[in-house]
Amino acid sequence: MNYFFCAAHTSFLVALYLKSKGEPICIITHNKAVTELCGHMGIEHKYISRRGLNLGFPYPLIPKPFSLEVFKKNIIRSAKALSRIPVCLKILIDAKKRLNVLVRELAVTRDDSFIFYSHVMDYFQLYLAKKLSKKCRVYYRRPGLTDAECRPFTKHSARQFNYRDTVVIKCMENMVFGLNLVLYEGFQGWKVTTGVDIEKFRLKYGIDELAADKDHIEIQMEAIRNNRVIDGEYDYLFIDSDLLIWITEDSIKKMYEEIAALKEKALMKAHPLARSDSKTARGEFSRYFAAWEDVPAYIPAELTFGNINKAVLSVVSVSLLTAAAMKQVKVISLMDLLEWTDTVTKAKLKDYFSAASGGQILFPQSYEELERMLS
Repeated sequence: MNYFFCAAHTSFLVALYLKSKGEPICIITHNKAVTELCGHMGIEHKYISRRGLNLGFPYPLIPKPFSLEVFKKNIIRSAKALSRIPVCLKILIDAKKRLNVLVRELAVTRDDSFIFYSHVMDYFQLYLAKKLSKKCRVYYRRPGLTDAECRPFTKHSARQFNYRDTVVIKCMENMVFGLNLVLYEGFQGWKVTTGVDIEKFRLKYGIDELAADKDHIEIQMEAIRNNRVIDGEYDYLFIDSDLLIWITEDSIKKMYEEIAALKEKALMKAHPLARSDSKTARGEFSRYFAAWEDVPAYIPAELTFGNINKAVLSVVSVSLLTAAAMKQVKVISLMDLLEWTDTVTKAKLKDYFSAASGGQILFPQSYEELERMLS
């Protein structure tokens, strides 16, 4: 049996690719959306509670410009963070106990394999890889897209709002799990995260790299072609996400009004973590999309691409890169139609998506231009 740790939909598509090759797979996940997707597709899986991944540290605020009031609030937040250390240690110890129980329940042998996908962000799969390396073959699948953008930490900047907390969390996780975690810069340097030096980790625990005859995007495309999970044909797919932290609410509302007015048959895919009270197409602005069909939250946007005939639209979504690589429909980012409160982030995002898609993603400058693109 191949036990594949899937933290999110990106790695799930790699697991589907292995399954299409006739490999028996069992998905291990702490993501309830992945669990639902496995049930929908009839794939064997095991769920472990994710309690312990988010330790609830009160991240500091970023004053723009400097504010004495925000500075005082950050002093209070720092005190609260320190006071949470005993509670967090107990949470981590409980998580370790659950992972040890899972290792015993799997009862793997040398004929089995455990495959993990990322060396950053998620100590659950790293700890399982460490423990299972004594019992079965363990493979590492190099990540693609956003995970690959995580680089070893070099220096702290004001934009990395969670630096202080991540340093504390790293020390606690190293103490409990013995993983020798180090700091990484998160995607595009926005935050700090933890991970292992993958080459040292592989050498220490005898972990091989999972051989693949195709690159990340090709694997995703084959998984998409071989797995149709919804019925029907649609002209457009709109992939939504919660972006209010970077964009003004008025411009988001305007975008939803314009997109919802599309007359052709359309499909809406909300972010799996979008809540009913969020300012998203599944939350506060859901009234605009009453006539649209809604993809279940647990289904990856990529697995609907085979149902789309004209265009895939979003503001920011890694799924746009896969859609662009498939070259079957127009792929459109709406970011230039919105008013951004953080123009530095917008510039970084646009540069990244333009380069990563090889210029295949379109960026309309007005709603009139968007209408021409879709006609």
